[in-house]
Formats: sequence, C-alpha cells, structure tokens
Amino acid sequence: MRANRRWCSKERRVIQIKLAPNTTQAASLDATMQRFNAACNWVAEHALRHQLANRFKLHKLYYYDVRNTFDLPVNLACVVFHPRRRDATP
Repeated sequence: MRANRRWCSKERRVIQIKLAPNTTQAASLDATMQRFNAACNWVAEHALRHQLANRFKLHKLYYYDVRNTFDLPVNLACVVFHPRRRDATP
C-alpha cells in the first residue's frame, strides 16, 4: 500500500548571508552583474520594440542571443526572461 503524502510546494526558505569576496572575486561579481543588467535592458528593449510581453516567447526568441552576446551562465540567462518577484519583507 502506498501512503498518501502531501508536499507543500509553497514553502520557501530565505537565507541571507554577507559576502566577503576578495578583490578579484569582487571584480568578477561586479562584471557579471553589469552583464546581467545589460542583458535585462537589451531584452526589455526588444520586448518593447516588438510588443512582446510573453516571457516564454521572449525566452524562445532571444535566449541564445543573450547567452552569446552577454556571456552569461545558464542560470542567469534564464532569470533574464523569468524574473523572480521581490520579497516584500526586508
């Protein structure tokens, strides 16, 4: 017999940590953030120009362009198209 299990998919854990990067790591993080912001702006411009609001269509159309143009890792390239909501709590 199989037991019925309920999984709560809404549960979320938030962990806040303070990064203490060295100079090289800080420069790398800053460069990555700059490329990520540029990619978000680039996609927003294309979305407005072509009047596209569907994030899945945007992802399908521009994913490889974002990866190649902005040299972003896979997880950041996906977040460009699928932004997370900001948590309202501090």
